[in-house]
Amino acid sequence: MATTKELIARLSLIPGEGTVQADFVQLRRLDRRPVSRGALGRMGLGTVHRALEHVLASPIAAAHLGKAWAYEAPKPGRPGRDDLHYAKAALAYVEALKADPRRPVKHMVDTSPELTPDEVRARLRRARERELLTGAPKGRPGGELTEKAKKVLHDAGLLTESTDGER
Repeated sequence: MATTKELIARLSLIPGEGTVQADFVQLRRLDRRPVSRGALGRMGLGTVHRALEHVLASPIAAAHLGKAWAYEAPKPGRPGRDDLHYAKAALAYVEALKADPRRPVKHMVDTSPELTPDEVRARLRRARERELLTGAPKGRPGGELTEKAKKVLHDAGLLTESTDGER
């Protein structure tokens, strides 16, 4: 029958950018006896790591230790897309507007068969929400790259001074 024993952990930690590294870890039982090698093996360092994450994720730890020590638990689900992804979609849309001003979404779908019209419209909506593409008259095609989009694309090497027309 397994019994639960509480341990005292003494840690020497080094804060990092988004991570915390343990420099020294000492575990002992409440009755001050050493923790056996077998007990450590059964417990595993994952248990210690999860306990440390729990402590560092608390608002009290953040208040006392500062932002360098704060731990943000990973969010469930697929990671979101960055501004570059939506800036590329906005650029493709602006180019499609030049090629087919009346039906730019259809033009984008025709040139990228892996996309559906709904996917294109969703990407353009998100690009507008992120202020990467200007608005268009209701129900009409239109829009231009914003300065933010131009900067994102320029920083990624996808828009040069000669191609953006304003730099």
